[in-house]
Amino acid sequence: ICNEYCLDFEIHFLKIDVEGFEEQVLKGNDWLRFRPWIVVVEATLPMSQVECYEDWESILLGANYNLAYADGLNRFYISKEHEELLPAFKYPPNVFDDFKLIGEIQAEAKAHQAEAKAHQAEAKAHQAEHELQEITTSRSWRLTKPLRDYNQKVQIRSLILRTKQQILRRLRLVKVIKPLIYSQPWLLKRLQKWGIVNKTAFESKDDDFSIIHSGLLAIHFANEPLLDHRGIGRVSREIFAQLKSHTINSVPINPVISTPSVNKLYFYSSIHWCPNTLPQPSVVMIHDVIPLLFPEEFPRSIRHEWKHRYSAIARQATQIVTISESSADDISLLLEIPRDRITVCFNGVTTLPVAKRPSILLPDKSYLVFLGSHDHHKNVNVVLQALSLPEASDIELLMIGDNNGCLALVKKLGLDKRVHFLGRLNDEDVGYAITHSLALVFPSLYEGFGLPPMEAALLGTPSICSNRPAMTELLESAALFASPTSPQEWASAIANLHSSTELRDSIRFEALKRAQNYTWAASVDKLRDIFINSALE
Repeated sequence: ICNEYCLDFEIHFLKIDVEGFEEQVLKGNDWLRFRPWIVVVEATLPMSQVECYEDWESILLGANYNLAYADGLNRFYISKEHEELLPAFKYPPNVFDDFKLIGEIQAEAKAHQAEAKAHQAEAKAHQAEHELQEITTSRSWRLTKPLRDYNQKVQIRSLILRTKQQILRRLRLVKVIKPLIYSQPWLLKRLQKWGIVNKTAFESKDDDFSIIHSGLLAIHFANEPLLDHRGIGRVSREIFAQLKSHTINSVPINPVISTPSVNKLYFYSSIHWCPNTLPQPSVVMIHDVIPLLFPEEFPRSIRHEWKHRYSAIARQATQIVTISESSADDISLLLEIPRDRITVCFNGVTTLPVAKRPSILLPDKSYLVFLGSHDHHKNVNVVLQALSLPEASDIELLMIGDNNGCLALVKKLGLDKRVHFLGRLNDEDVGYAITHSLALVFPSLYEGFGLPPMEAALLGTPSICSNRPAMTELLESAALFASPTSPQEWASAIANLHSSTELRDSIRFEALKRAQNYTWAASVDKLRDIFINSALE
């Protein structure tokens, strides 16, 4: 193919996707004559996530190509002659690339279609009303009015009802519209005004749950939190998997099959996906109430939702579950829930996998890892300010997550060459980065549990944390602590850890012992007891 078509020009981009025949294709090229600038090769077995690049990668590396990036499915290689392209692959696709995922585009398009159809229905209603007014002002209509009054009212009501039902059926057919309506108050108000949506239109349906049978208890586990990409989703999936592994089966609900002897229990692993009216009995997990603790940092709409909608939902729950004593106290105070209706059930901690062939490059110098987003309560600015002080001037920082919001501060402090923004990484690369780091930094003003220091502990890496709940509750004597408002304290803690092998070993040992106490098996055992007690109330 290259001999026939590519003799007169350079190949800029070569994509190889041949369902398992990558090695044969790579061997078929004359890499001295035909040297694409960028080569992208599918690196997993067909229809699976099993990596298979070990069989053929040496061909490209031996032909003077550098591995630039891996996205889980493909591996990207840059020719030696065009190494200037490597910086473009430093970060995965991110917010600065100004793109939208296809799901978001489709959701927006379907929402606009729904709104357009609603406008059309409203216009038709106005037109019908105008025509009806013209008819009713005629003499013949007035003479026959008594004969048609009743029939006319019935027909008009039937027409309006059918129109509303058609639009509502369209909305229900598109599941993605449901969360979109929740996130767009203007759309919800418009649909309510037209009578298309009422207070029960988006409440839980049977197919919103998976059933997990545990003896005579049918746990109806809400599906939507399982799809979340943040920490809430990770916790939800761990709980779901642990419940499944110790129970009979887990299947989608079949409303035709009834088991009257089995007690039902509805479980929402995050309050964010609860309907306005909870089915009973329900257990609801609330991880934290950060928007109420730091109201000035959140939009008014979010604060309003917590004070009114979430508060009302929480009061309906048979039992509230949270992940630390400090979170339980805050939930009780700020949502006005009796403390005896809140049970603490600590998260478990799972050991992160460590990549054997990482897709990231680590700094040559000692470095810290920050894992999280650039939210106010994550408080990463205090670490950046500490790195600008003399005590910590030799230390670098890896930023993992959506934290490009602090780029301006990094430049202002002159830390451009010492702070590395890696964006979102897979768990294997996160584990690899933490394992080789000096420490994980966790400067949060508040956390419901504080999972990253526990995960770091299982990898043998110490942590430096803010002396705030719930870190002090869970990590006392198992981490170094510093004030979340004092860059000087953070710089001193970093310097002490860097200079003392004995201190690092001591903290690693204590942290490992502490983290090993938090298992998902123990967490779910306690959660199952809560389910049983709630179902029998």
